[in-house]
Amino acid sequence: EDVDDVEDVNDEEEDIGSDYGDDDDMNVDGFDEEDEDESEGSDKDAPEIDDFSPGKYVRKPPSESDASDASDKSNTSDIYPLNDEAMEDYIVDNQMNASSQDGGTVDNKADIDETNLYDDLDNTAIDISKHEVQQQLSNLHNITIEPIVKAKDADVESTQQQQQQQQQVVEEVVELISSDDDNNESKAKEEPKKSIVQESNNYDDVSYYAAGQHVVIVLRHPIRLYFWGKFFVKVLFGNVCVLGHTLMTNQNYDMYSPRGSGKLYFETLPSEEQFNPMSLFTILASTQLNAFNTEQVATSVQEHDVVLYLQNINSSLMNYIRFLNVNPKPFPIAQRTMPATEHTYNISLQTFFYKAEECLSGVNIGENWYDLAHHIFSTDDNAKILVCGGKGVGKSTFNRFLLNSQVQTLPVIYVDLDVGQPEFGLPGTVSASMIDEPVFGPAYTHTHTTFLHMKFIRHIDVMKNTALYLNTVKDLINTLRKEYDDYPWIINTMGFVKGFGDGLNIAVIKIAKPTFVIQFHDIDARNNFDCCMSPETVMHYKSQSLGITITDERIHFHHMLIVSETQGIKKTYDSKYNRDLKVISYFANIFVDNKFYLTDYRPKEAKLSSLKIWTVDSLAPNLIASSLNTNMVALCNVRNDLKVKKACGLQILTHNITTGLNCLGFGIVRGVSKEVIYLLTPLTLEELSNVNCIANCSQTLPLNMLTIISPNVRGHAPFVTMGRNRPVTANVPKRNFYQQRAQANRSANR
Repeated sequence: EDVDDVEDVNDEEEDIGSDYGDDDDMNVDGFDEEDEDESEGSDKDAPEIDDFSPGKYVRKPPSESDASDASDKSNTSDIYPLNDEAMEDYIVDNQMNASSQDGGTVDNKADIDETNLYDDLDNTAIDISKHEVQQQLSNLHNITIEPIVKAKDADVESTQQQQQQQQQVVEEVVELISSDDDNNESKAKEEPKKSIVQESNNYDDVSYYAAGQHVVIVLRHPIRLYFWGKFFVKVLFGNVCVLGHTLMTNQNYDMYSPRGSGKLYFETLPSEEQFNPMSLFTILASTQLNAFNTEQVATSVQEHDVVLYLQNINSSLMNYIRFLNVNPKPFPIAQRTMPATEHTYNISLQTFFYKAEECLSGVNIGENWYDLAHHIFSTDDNAKILVCGGKGVGKSTFNRFLLNSQVQTLPVIYVDLDVGQPEFGLPGTVSASMIDEPVFGPAYTHTHTTFLHMKFIRHIDVMKNTALYLNTVKDLINTLRKEYDDYPWIINTMGFVKGFGDGLNIAVIKIAKPTFVIQFHDIDARNNFDCCMSPETVMHYKSQSLGITITDERIHFHHMLIVSETQGIKKTYDSKYNRDLKVISYFANIFVDNKFYLTDYRPKEAKLSSLKIWTVDSLAPNLIASSLNTNMVALCNVRNDLKVKKACGLQILTHNITTGLNCLGFGIVRGVSKEVIYLLTPLTLEELSNVNCIANCSQTLPLNMLTIISPNVRGHAPFVTMGRNRPVTANVPKRNFYQQRAQANRSANR
């Protein structure tokens, strides 16, 4: 692999120099770009053709007093696992220190090594360097325990032998401690014991340990650890919270904290379980942590500390994003050791870690969000929560926070009414999904392929047809009221606040009839509605003509105004970049075995004459089939009584559709030949059997999906021509078209 060094991380807070701006995620950061890995193609024969017929309450963040207590701990640099040579030196030094004392007794507390478990037991030494207890005495005042196993022994022995020997050590140590007699108890009264907690102050607030290709992290409570990267995480010990959700022990979670979004963070919480550090030996035996580090972790953990087990994510989506060479690159990709900085970079995870004082662009969670979520879900189990506000004020982050705080007790119906930046659906749709697990990351990291209901309206600009949008919202809400009224809802709305924004949002409130309306207020007046969305305002507001009649019935709901936590934060990603990533994440479900060439996959086919077609514009009938080539289409199921116009052997839907089409999914048209259409889609043949209509999308495919072709294809990509040093397809964005036409006119006038 040809990979360049990552730029110094101190530059990561600087603007990356692009015009991109994230619309909904809270805080942003910028990093210099890294080179991508070269991906090899697949040498497969031409694809064959398939045929298908038509709250739990989360505690608040630690107080300032807690933070000051945490600052009293030693603030040494982040430690990395010792290599074999350094580990041998450590063991030899430890043995010399132990032998220099009289009879193995430690007289000076400063000389106690971190590998000692109990300095208050009797003058005996348990040599377990080879997993054997050499001597057992009844007088247990001072026992010095050497490392469980030397590094070289641990590397030679198998994982199964390590686990058995570690378990034997645990049982024998516990037996020794439990066999203490009455004389030891009387001596303990004269000389009080020192607990393990008191001997662990020499450890950093955050400690990192290599466990094969994985990492074990120990967090000293209270602390926040921010990160930029992606990984699987499992909680081995303690309580920790991420974005409003308390992680369950021994359960894997996907964590995505990319560039362009506020960095997520782990926050330790007080543990309500009885503190039992000896149990960590058994827990850590299931990891790839060597025996030396196992003892170091187990003997240093204090009450309320947290132990995390992190593994690298190697998903099809992440590999596909790298394959397409998406710029700016959302995640770190460096394969080599980073230069020394105040941050911590882990090569195995390809992730940066930051303490709170080092991170300037972390996700901001309001102090009142915890109380607000607890109040809402404790007072109304079936709360219908509508969140509104301008672009970039933090609606999406707040929605994820609400969702994460509630899914611990009950699934949530997520109603996505934002056609431009949907959370789980694709652009140009309104949808509803049942969510029963937390989400950690921006929208493109958890795009769904199946929904409770999804309606396709095509345009992401609702002002082109407000009646179509509002009628679609009305149909969706009415359907959900009949089927899922017993569940809590979170209703995501658009960031359209000026012009018709007030009237449009009030119309949505009247249709949805929420029980709570949460309105975000930003310091920038351009991101705010012109009026307050209170019940009185909604009742008496006289909206301009929106193409739909809405009854002015009285609506009762609780209105809450929240100050945006993103004030003064600079945006780095634009909406188109986020929409392209949504499309990429949806079609990444097609690929298997990291083979990412579209031409290597078998398309499905159907006769055009058996499908109704809803086109973008009033094209001539003989051009409609050609306009579908290499474009993204919605796969829908419509009523048979919809009016159609027949021309050139096609059934063309009229353009006066009053409500959105029932959408089952999306596909990429690989070609149209002899009245047969060829599609690539993540939908199964069974799902495709319900499709009786296809609709052209206003959202275009990212160009790299079309231009990066298999080595088996000769020449240029199918249906893509090269002009002005850039690819041009049948569906050119209007803005680019007008720019090209204006440039051509200026050239002609010269």
